[in-house]
Amino acid sequence: MSDAHWAGHKNTRQNPSPATAQEAVLRRTAAGSGAAATRLSNLAKLFHVPVFALRELLESRSPGQAFGHLRQAELVKSADEMPAIAETDVDELYENYRYGGRLTFYLYLLPSGLVDPEVGELQGDLGEVIARERPCRMEEACGGPDYECEACPRQIILLDEEDLDGFHEIRFRYYVTHRFLNADEHPDEVLQSRYGFLWLDLSVGYLVILARDEPVNGLLTQALAQCLRAIPMPVRFPKELLDKHFSIERAKHLSYYDPGTGVRRSISGDGLWQRFGQEIMSREQQYARSSSLYDEEVAQGLVSGLGVTSSKGRIYLTRTLPTSVVRAWARQRLPDLMRDVRALRAYQPDSLGHSTETVQQMRLPSAGRAAVNTIVEALLQTDQQDLTSVSLPQSAIEIFDALAGRYFNPYVRAQCDRCDQSAELCPDCESPNLDFKAQSVTCQDCGSTLSDKQTVTLRCMNGHITPVSLSEAWCIAPNHWLQKRITRIFAELGQTWDERNDYFHIEGNTLYRLRRGRMEKGPLPPVVQTYISNFWDPITGQVHTGGGDILNTQGSNGDNQTDTSVPASPKLPVVTRAIPEKPVEETMRKREDIKPTVTYTPTFHGPIYGPTHAGSGDIRVGGLRYGLDARDLGTLFASLRSLVEEQAPPEKKQEALQAVNALKEAVKAEKPNVSKMEGVLDWFKKNVPQLAGAVASVIVNPIVGTVVQAAGEVAAQEFRHRFA
Repeated sequence: MSDAHWAGHKNTRQNPSPATAQEAVLRRTAAGSGAAATRLSNLAKLFHVPVFALRELLESRSPGQAFGHLRQAELVKSADEMPAIAETDVDELYENYRYGGRLTFYLYLLPSGLVDPEVGELQGDLGEVIARERPCRMEEACGGPDYECEACPRQIILLDEEDLDGFHEIRFRYYVTHRFLNADEHPDEVLQSRYGFLWLDLSVGYLVILARDEPVNGLLTQALAQCLRAIPMPVRFPKELLDKHFSIERAKHLSYYDPGTGVRRSISGDGLWQRFGQEIMSREQQYARSSSLYDEEVAQGLVSGLGVTSSKGRIYLTRTLPTSVVRAWARQRLPDLMRDVRALRAYQPDSLGHSTETVQQMRLPSAGRAAVNTIVEALLQTDQQDLTSVSLPQSAIEIFDALAGRYFNPYVRAQCDRCDQSAELCPDCESPNLDFKAQSVTCQDCGSTLSDKQTVTLRCMNGHITPVSLSEAWCIAPNHWLQKRITRIFAELGQTWDERNDYFHIEGNTLYRLRRGRMEKGPLPPVVQTYISNFWDPITGQVHTGGGDILNTQGSNGDNQTDTSVPASPKLPVVTRAIPEKPVEETMRKREDIKPTVTYTPTFHGPIYGPTHAGSGDIRVGGLRYGLDARDLGTLFASLRSLVEEQAPPEKKQEALQAVNALKEAVKAEKPNVSKMEGVLDWFKKNVPQLAGAVASVIVNPIVGTVVQAAGEVAAQEFRHRFA
């Protein structure tokens, strides 16, 4: 699948052009515009074979004539004009050289039900992907004058397509650059054209890339993701899949990897199973089979080597095979293999590899990355089919566990089995304030445990108590960190996601898509409504129903009316004191003794719009302050430390005090460590949630804001980004 295409130039780089107008005209002519136009009725097949094979045919039928300077369209025209070449020669060339030698298949899983892409649209997406692609490390290494190497492919041209009774084939050409020092020791380069194929079986839901150079796969999958609005997921072959689809009894080479030591072991030879069966079984139990080579009967009486690289989802044939044999073998072999990959996906996420660059950069185990990919695929499906909900292969609690509790705010919700209300309250005290740790649900107010490992018991507004499966009742709503990452993922796929207009939540096995301006009327979970209120709707007031002080420091106007307006984009607070100073002891009161107070004058009319705060946590609204107040950093942290010593649970007190010290160090550093501040707040939210609001009030305190502002605009911007 390669052809040397020499570019006679020095010290310059040239980008090869797409098919010329002459080639396009000849292609249309060869496709059958009229018998008089072409001598060979099957001439179009010559556009499907590598140039080197066509050139060899012409040279064999016209000895002494040179064809090395002709391009493909000119070679095809010469073949049509040469009486020595018959239609049987064209058919034979197509049959033998369509796929070239040593075919390599890279397998990717796709959602089922997609529509074949238009080649023109896919070519446009390829151009966009290549234009924004950064140079690979290999290409950067080739930049120096002392390197002789082959640079990564940078241009891909889609040539033609065929419908092959079940899958769609698209042939493409790409170019690689060989860079070297010539005889004069000057940097020089030549271009080489290579060919590859895309096979799309959208009824089963998979993609195959047949290419010699693996770097081309990334460009193709990015363009396909943008064109299909779906992520091609690279597959892996776990042991059970290898055992089912590749007979170890026919193995010629087996390579194993020891995860504990990193040592690789291999064994090879004819008749391996008969000679070393016991040793092979021992290795199979201890190590992972990373690669292998088997004898494969690709057709009746025709045997080829079949190589498998488990970690890359790659298989290859070691023998050059006719086109009809390759296609017949692939149609028989690949669909069943990919159906089993899809079946494994739900409970073995290791069967799929990485997808987008953003997902790879997230520090998550393979199960966590697979969960993110599942969510993104579902969101793309809602866009593609204009849906408001879609079923997931995993439940909310499984996704929550796969991500180790990160990126989501959990809540529990179930339909009451005796009325039409939702059950989401503590059955003992009817409190809506619940704590979630792993798969355990407890009440913040009365301390009751609402769940065991299988079920959770909830109360509805009418007082009915409903026990329900934990996997059914567990729900999750993304926090703004996941929203930002989904925005980046969608941008990689050429799509748009805006945290001010797009949101979702997952209840049980169902993902619900929310779009601003297109939401159906109905009650939303409080955590979802809070996000919408904070990020979607303009805030014109504040209702606070949790613990802590709300101190109005904005002052009042002349007729004693309180100004409750909130800036749309809060900036770092400055140090102001519009209330009489109080001793620290009075300010640091116990949380249970603090009564929420919101005061409005009699001249205030109309409803109050804005976020509802119904538990511990922080409120960031203009000049309003929540919780702790002090004159300087020392007093502020002394107050926080005193509160932690008084209210933290005994088993968490020491860690909580260490977290306070870490927060103080992060604030007082020469360059305030905003990331560390956020980490301390996250620790309190997870481990001592009843004190998270006090910690948050310290972080957004005007004193801390002034310290961060003094460190420079970069630190201030990061602070606003994380806490605004």
